[in-house]
Amino acid sequence: NMSPIIMRTVCGSLASKKLRIYELEGSDLAELIQRACGDGEIDFVATAQEIGRRLDVRCQPQATAESTTERRILLICGMSPAMDCIAKKPDYRPEMRTVLDMVLCDVMIRYNITVIQAVRKKEEDRVNAVRQLALACLYYGYLVARN
Repeated sequence: NMSPIIMRTVCGSLASKKLRIYELEGSDLAELIQRACGDGEIDFVATAQEIGRRLDVRCQPQATAESTTERRILLICGMSPAMDCIAKKPDYRPEMRTVLDMVLCDVMIRYNITVIQAVRKKEEDRVNAVRQLALACLYYGYLVARN
C-alpha cells in the first residue's frame, strides 16, 4: 500500500469528506504495463483490469468506519515521459499506450478513483498539484457553507 496525503476542509460544523491522495511514479506504472504486455498475445481488457485491480489495492485506506466516505485520488507523476522512454526500447509495443488508457479508465470507473496526471516529475509540480487540490477543497467547503 502507498501512504496517502490526507486532506479535509472544515468550516464550523461542516466538514468535507477526506481526500486521500496517492502519488505514483509514471515510470512504475509504465513498467507494470510493459511487464504485463510481454511478448505474446494479450487480452487487453483482462490486462487492464488486472493492473487496475493492483492499483486499487495499492490505494486502499486502512479499514475504518469513515473509509467508505473518503475520496481517493491517484496523482500520477511523469506518465508521458515514462511512456516515451519505454517507446524507445526494442520490446516496445504500440498497444502499451492503449493498455495505459484502459487502465486509467478502469481505475476511474470500477474503483471510483480520481486520476490526476502531473505533467512533469519535478517535486515543485507535485507540490503545486497537491496545493491546488487543497485550495479547491477549501473553496468548495466555503461555497457549501455560504449556501
